[in-house]
Amino acid sequence: MLFKSIKINLSIFILLNVVYQAKSANFNQIAYPKLIYSTPKIGSNSYTLNELDSLSNELKKGWVLKADKEVKYLFYVLVEIKITKFNDVGEAYVFFTNNPTSCTNSEQNEIFKIKFIRERSKIHDLEFDKIRRRKARQQGNNEPTNEIETTLLVGEADIKLNHSSDKYFTCLSYATNNYTEIHKTELKFSHQGINNIHGQFITIKDLLPIYLVVIFYLILLFFSALFSGLNLGLMSLDLTELNILKKIGTRKEKKYATKIFPLRERGNLLLCTILIGNVLVNSTSTLILGNYLEGLFAAIGSTMLIVIFGEIIPQAICSRHGLAVGTYTRFITHSMVYITFIASYPLSKILDFFLGKEIASTYNRDLVRELMKQAKDGKGIEETEFKILTGALDFKDKVVKDIMVPLNDVFSLDINSILDFETFKLILHQGYSRIPVYEGSKEYLVGMILIQDLLLNDPADKVPLRAVIEYYKHRVLKCKLEDKLTFMFDKFRKGDSHMAFVYSNDADLGSQDNIVLESVGICTFENIIEELVQSDIKDEADTKRERRKKKTRELLKGKLANCTVSNENLNIFIEEDHSNKPLISPQIKKALYFFLSSSVRPFTKQFISPKLLEALLAKPDNMIEKRNLSGNDEYLYEFGVESDYFITILDGNATLQVGSEGYQINAGLFSYYGIDALINDDEKDPLECIGNDINRKPYKPEFSLKVDNHCVCLRISRKDWKDAVKKTIMEQMIQSNQGETTESKKTDMNESFKENV
Repeated sequence: MLFKSIKINLSIFILLNVVYQAKSANFNQIAYPKLIYSTPKIGSNSYTLNELDSLSNELKKGWVLKADKEVKYLFYVLVEIKITKFNDVGEAYVFFTNNPTSCTNSEQNEIFKIKFIRERSKIHDLEFDKIRRRKARQQGNNEPTNEIETTLLVGEADIKLNHSSDKYFTCLSYATNNYTEIHKTELKFSHQGINNIHGQFITIKDLLPIYLVVIFYLILLFFSALFSGLNLGLMSLDLTELNILKKIGTRKEKKYATKIFPLRERGNLLLCTILIGNVLVNSTSTLILGNYLEGLFAAIGSTMLIVIFGEIIPQAICSRHGLAVGTYTRFITHSMVYITFIASYPLSKILDFFLGKEIASTYNRDLVRELMKQAKDGKGIEETEFKILTGALDFKDKVVKDIMVPLNDVFSLDINSILDFETFKLILHQGYSRIPVYEGSKEYLVGMILIQDLLLNDPADKVPLRAVIEYYKHRVLKCKLEDKLTFMFDKFRKGDSHMAFVYSNDADLGSQDNIVLESVGICTFENIIEELVQSDIKDEADTKRERRKKKTRELLKGKLANCTVSNENLNIFIEEDHSNKPLISPQIKKALYFFLSSSVRPFTKQFISPKLLEALLAKPDNMIEKRNLSGNDEYLYEFGVESDYFITILDGNATLQVGSEGYQINAGLFSYYGIDALINDDEKDPLECIGNDINRKPYKPEFSLKVDNHCVCLRISRKDWKDAVKKTIMEQMIQSNQGETTESKKTDMNESFKENV
């Protein structure tokens, strides 16, 4: 308590010293009681703008409060009486006048009573004398100075002033008697002077009625939302995008883009206009709201309204419909450009000077490719269209090496060949319209013939191929591995030739014609077109070749499938008899036995004994061989088709297709499928597994297992597996009862087994 008292006394002491030292010349001229300080107790309807002119030292403003609003004020009053008890405190009264010098006509003004506060007033304590006592001097004409005792009293009063264009001054009165006991005219008021900034009040009133203020605030909030939305909606529109929409957009998009383009074209001016307008309306709305709400509430309310209705909602709308919103509000935007032109135009020119004018964005090939990929994923373009477009984009970077046909895959003729029946049959069988011709070795290409060159030749004449080559002398183009496809496309397009011989990069293509270079492949116009459209181009000859290859695959078996087919009669290939030959070797069978008995649950000792497992694997019907030769897919399992068998891959390859997208996984050696067809996860005991299958849910695989070319696998049906499990249980029960030889016990054992089964 002592520390608190000292702290309070010290603050009052500092306050009194500051006031007395700063205003000593004017303050002593004011009669008691004297107003030392005043302040609003709460700031809901009042605020202060007390300012002194630094040049003239004149008071510019005092307390500012709203007219006709009751405000609770604290008054610090200095009286010329030494008061030692709070009960001895009299009563103080105050009224406010527009007269800057005197307190006349007090009876015509409303008088407010000041209620003193015990805790804040500084009553003299005679016992401890801990209160600072101030001695004031009163000076008169030719009179000695007298020292008097004073007391600082703090009180509060609820005041309400009418609106006046003139400033109000404070008139203060202190009386020892109650106001009710004396007449109003008997109160003596002391004018607190024109230099006491705490005794002067300025009244203000709202310019507009409250409903007009609300409407005006909503208009400002609308403009705040509009500018915020346009800042995102319009400035995010690229000039290139607008030009595209003007040409290929929908009818509405063309209309919107055409109307908004002139405004968007001057990007920096539009940006400055929108930002200046946004800041202007946000600041104005904040001031209006602050005039009706107090401090923290004004800040929070203004922030929430601007953020929600002026930022989040409009930006969310304009991010999706910015072009339409900008078009319908372009007149407002044009008006704001003219209104803020004085500020926005110079700023836009500064931005143009330092940052440069806005440049429309351009798209490189990588960006265009990615945009098309996004359009394909969004079903905007078809897969075929996407391939053609990406092929055209990548065409510039492709070289001959990427598309050429190696010599090993090229059908060519020796220049020393004779155009007899066999040669004609070979040419007809291949079906090519252009055939390269080599001399000595296939690497040394010397020319080419066209199929039309042979139309007038009779196979019976046996004309040498060299004579045909020397007669027609078709021009053949030459290129290197790293030549660009665009370069070759232009060459082929001119029509000189549609086939080019490809040479290594260090080859001298400018050498004399009599020097034959070693080629590495050929390139045709068809290869370039296929690369451009990212698809194979097939003609009648290609279809015939595919049919012949398909027919050949159907005739060939086993290792002969990889053999080259000659033009001789295919009947010489006779399929060997493999009926008695085992499908898998004993080593594979042994490895399979150990694998199943140790790693696959339905074949462990718990369900099948080792002896019965060996017998099950030795059963010929359980080993099957599948070949995919007919061209129709051969499936071991099909998605959703009921199956009651287990399969393990032992030789060859199969492809596992899973998911709706048909992801493919290679199924190799000892990969197994269909365990659920034999046993469910909830079937723990062998007796549960071999029970009645009527209530058992059938197994339907959620995948497909397709044979690639040739596949050998172990296939065990649920019926065979159940029989093996039953026999295993029987053997186990017999072994457990070997010591019991009586017939009755054997009968009980058999009946028990039958009940379990």
